Amino acid sequence: MINTKLFANKKIILFLFILLLLVPSVLSLGIAPAYKTVILSSTSTTSTEYELRIMNENGVAQTLELSVVGDLSEYVILSKYKLEFVQGQTQQDIKVTISMPKGIDLKPGEYVSRILLKEKSSSQSGMMAVVGVASRVEMIVPGDGALLKSTLFAPNFKKNAPNAFSIEVKNLGGKDAKNCKAVIEILTPLNVNIGALTSESITILAGETKNILVPWSPSDIVGNYLAKSSILCDNGDTNDERAFLIGSADLRIVSFESDNFKLGGISKFDLIVASDWPEEIKYVNAQVDIIKNDVTIYTAKTENKDIQANGKVIFPVFLDTKNMVPDKYSVFVTLKYLDKEFEQVYNAYFKENEVIIDAPSGMVVGGNSLDTTKVDGLNNGNNSLLILAIIFILAVNGFLVYKLIKKKSKS
Repeated sequence: MINTKLFANKKIILFLFILLLLVPSVLSLGIAPAYKTVILSSTSTTSTEYELRIMNENGVAQTLELSVVGDLSEYVILSKYKLEFVQGQTQQDIKVTISMPKGIDLKPGEYVSRILLKEKSSSQSGMMAVVGVASRVEMIVPGDGALLKSTLFAPNFKKNAPNAFSIEVKNLGGKDAKNCKAVIEILTPLNVNIGALTSESITILAGETKNILVPWSPSDIVGNYLAKSSILCDNGDTNDERAFLIGSADLRIVSFESDNFKLGGISKFDLIVASDWPEEIKYVNAQVDIIKNDVTIYTAKTENKDIQANGKVIFPVFLDTKNMVPDKYSVFVTLKYLDKEFEQVYNAYFKENEVIIDAPSGMVVGGNSLDTTKVDGLNNGNNSLLILAIIFILAVNGFLVYKLIKKKSKS
């Protein structure tokens, strides 16, 4: 007799495995433009047309299908809903046509549709329904009054340093928006409001776009925060929000020293690294280069370690000095973490049974700060989501395999 539960579990494992194989191919797909804004007018008799480019970055032979979902999706017409890519072909263009709905009294406001791109599976089951990417279509019905749309931009703030939020405000309506003020609320990750900022009053003319700067010099502790913006006018309002940072996830070298140094052999150094960031920083490692007369004579690398919030970690560094003589050397210590590199340079005097390391002679910081760009749909930033998805799939897979093995051992 067939064990139906066992069979079902095997099907789940197979599905997860196939899904895991499909994820990298999804990331090779792209749509441009990522979003399009169209003004719909009840008096307009013409439709709006634009080109949509479908990108197949890996140039693999595959079949892609497109569909439209969301508000007024039946009025967003594609010239093609199925695309065949041959080997080596990296892009195709289609035409998107948007028309004003006939015989429908639309309320003023914003209507959003999405053009979805799906990869067709070659398996016998047919369509795998894996959504690759999406292009956002914003359809604006202005009406007779003011119609506001805002986008909040938040930089990474440095503590006690002047900077500013920026809000782009568009008046898509037929009337001026008067006596408009920007209000920005600052919230912690626990949703605790720690303050609010307010701009001066302005008027935003019909059809006009204005940028409002709201200065701020934060004195709060470093970490992640959320900004919620509101544009409040006498005849309209609009809202947006954005995550941002105060400070950055920087590490610092506390010390680099050896208690039992012997020239001509392998000596262990302790590299102590500290974090002032209120969250864990994962996968930190270091590289140590010994340089003499601008020539690297030895390189050592450490293992990866996680540094807890506001914590310290000791990295053991093993240097082989068998080909070195008593002399002065330059020691370059490079920390690597997130998308950053931090380098600190020491003067080191190697003696027979002693090493003297001077205070750092210089430091260089490289890499990019953390990105808090807000992304609509499945666009940029998929790498983090992909990693989380893979971890989740592997965890579920492992759990199901464990249950199968356990059940088999009992039977």
